[in-house]
Amino acid sequence: MAFGIETPAKQPPGPLSRGFSKREPVFESERDLPGEAPHDDMQIPSGEPEEERPKSSTRSLVRLIAILVFFLVPFFNSIVRKVSLNTPSGPPVLREVLFCEDVSEGLPVNPKDSFSVGRDEKIVAYTRWSGSRGQHDISVRWFTPQGNLHTNPPPVMRYEEGSNSITASSFLLLQRGMPLGNWRAEVFLDQQKRAEMPFQLHE
Repeated sequence: MAFGIETPAKQPPGPLSRGFSKREPVFESERDLPGEAPHDDMQIPSGEPEEERPKSSTRSLVRLIAILVFFLVPFFNSIVRKVSLNTPSGPPVLREVLFCEDVSEGLPVNPKDSFSVGRDEKIVAYTRWSGSRGQHDISVRWFTPQGNLHTNPPPVMRYEEGSNSITASSFLLLQRGMPLGNWRAEVFLDQQKRAEMPFQLHE
């Protein structure tokens, strides 16, 4: 009895055997050959995602602008204040003028236009101006009924400045022997007459 060895029949290639090939890999260009260093024009991935880099640079720019604004705004404000203070303003404008017995806290006390040498101690020519006095000169001149400039005793000027306002008052002390009758006071700004006011002085 002879024994023979059966040769297995050839099986068709399975799915795994079909996936591999003995052909050499084909590269698109020489720069893709293994073992060669990449060229300069090749893009090397960065450790930081590209989408996050613009956001971080924008945040840094915003912080820088905020710091500059924080320090520069007070600086420019101080410059503007200095310029406004050094810039010459327009002359004050006369808003009110009257006679009174006295001035208290920048306001006239008991306004009137008739005074008595025996009962009143002084006459006050009260003027109120809008604006800043600055280098401007405000003065009051007193004239007797004869039209003479009264200088004895010399009148006293007092000034009170508020926010965008000025009060300038001239005090004329009354004495026995002063001429009686119709007096007048003239208000001057920088040697230019701005107002003229009559009043009466009697016993």
